[in-house]
Amino acid sequence: MGILLIFGFFIPTTCAGASIQNQRAAIDFSTQGEQLDQSAPLGSEYLWTLWGENTMVAQAFRPKLPTLSRIELGLGRTYENAPGTYTVSIRDCLNGQDLTSKTMLTKELPLNTGDWISINFNDIQVTPNKRYFIVVTFDTANNTALVWYTANWNPYHRGAPWIYNDFKVPYWDLMFSLWLKFFDMSFRTYGLP
Repeated sequence: MGILLIFGFFIPTTCAGASIQNQRAAIDFSTQGEQLDQSAPLGSEYLWTLWGENTMVAQAFRPKLPTLSRIELGLGRTYENAPGTYTVSIRDCLNGQDLTSKTMLTKELPLNTGDWISINFNDIQVTPNKRYFIVVTFDTANNTALVWYTANWNPYHRGAPWIYNDFKVPYWDLMFSLWLKFFDMSFRTYGLP
């Protein structure tokens, strides 16, 4: 099976007033040669990840491999007929554009338990050891149906969880600053050398 190069282009994003260009190529590698890159284990506790409209949760990570092919998140749902969809994206800054994203139905998540949910993106080129973010958003205000499981005792030291609130003044903040020492969001990234 060969490598199929579909297209390549630059996506400009702005972060903290600086212009950054990210090269993105959509390449079909399937899972051949794919390696586990970064991870925080699936814990037994969860966080109602999104509490209101325009709220997002993110986990920072620093890849070691130059191509990000897919991720897995420890997700679940709390309602039998969970409404709406959720979107998982990769960004190189919290307020930046999505480098890649995928939208899925919430009702397809495991009910009342967490499990690894695989999100297959078009492969993107990333800079090893640069900080990136896995961002989860939900499309409805009734969003306590979606839960993201946590890895307790901060097992991942190359990034931290973040939350975006749009209450009165929109802002990104380190997740529950006092709790920051105690957990990461459950995730795995996969890539190609």
